[in-house]
Amino acid sequence: MHRVPCLSLSEQFKSLLFVSPFRCQACGHRFPAFRLGRHYPPVSERRTHERIPVRLSLAFSGGRMA
Repeated sequence: MHRVPCLSLSEQFKSLLFVSPFRCQACGHRFPAFRLGRHYPPVSERRTHERIPVRLSLAFSGGRMA
């Protein structure tokens, strides 16, 4: 579960009442939650899944794409 930016005016208004939008990492469901007295780390520190480096070769052939 991660806190996400407000997208609508209603979400911005709710954030004044300490109800912020969150998103589930597993399913992507977006939902409001009460957040009074809680601290949420910056986006760069929220990663819970390990990143795996990947090397891919890419080749283009042919002409024009329509």
